[in-house]
Amino acid sequence: MTTTVITTVRCASDNVTDVPESFAIELTDDMKARIKELAATVKRLGVLCIREFNFDGIWSESDSDDLKEQLEEARRQEISADTFANSCAVENPTIAVYDNRFHFTSVPKHFDDDCLLITQTIKVDDLEDNNYLIRS
Repeated sequence: MTTTVITTVRCASDNVTDVPESFAIELTDDMKARIKELAATVKRLGVLCIREFNFDGIWSESDSDDLKEQLEEARRQEISADTFANSCAVENPTIAVYDNRFHFTSVPKHFDDDCLLITQTIKVDDLEDNNYLIRS
């Protein structure tokens, strides 16, 4: 069962405007298993977190409510969700997995690293039995 995650995004720099406001991703069973595996590895190694590149999400200028509606419409029409949702170009998209939580990060295209985009944190346990996770 896939889990659709929709979350607001904050920018590390308060001086930057015109950056994505929300993020959406559909986590497959394989991806959820990978997140759980990485969380267990973080615990076992005693490290802060593990980061991996992840190019599956949509960084969007839409707010999270609009993004949810657009994703549902894309599913109904059986077309790629990234053609909707006012998607934004980003660089270095990653998932950061901690011992019991994770979040996604990226940098807007043509911006510096001080403009890091960060999603809301999601608990690993919340991946169980949820079709939708919305964090705002």
